[in-house]
Amino acid sequence: MVDLEKMRVRDLIVYYLRNEKKEHTAHRDAIIEYVRNNQPKHVKKGYRTPTGLTSLMSKLKKEGILSTEGLEKGYYGLAEEFEEEEGENIEIPPYSVSLEKDLINYLASD
Repeated sequence: MVDLEKMRVRDLIVYYLRNEKKEHTAHRDAIIEYVRNNQPKHVKKGYRTPTGLTSLMSKLKKEGILSTEGLEKGYYGLAEEFEEEEGENIEIPPYSVSLEKDLINYLASD
């Protein structure tokens, strides 16, 4: 069984769209709720904010992991290359940055 609590946010989003959603698409708010519900310890520490998660989804879209092409406003889906992959091994490009690292860099810049 997959431990969703310990999963990286980007992997959790891909897991959710791939395994929990029949059409591999979901509204931004549903994705945020899923992440926050499955990682409550991080939410209590002040991480996994809706703003931060929305920013991460935009970044994942730019990196070609998520797509909004052909979807209603506010909806995200897996990019075609990620829809076609099978199994639990989620291969994310190595240049993709985690939410925690983004937050640390943001806080350090102030």
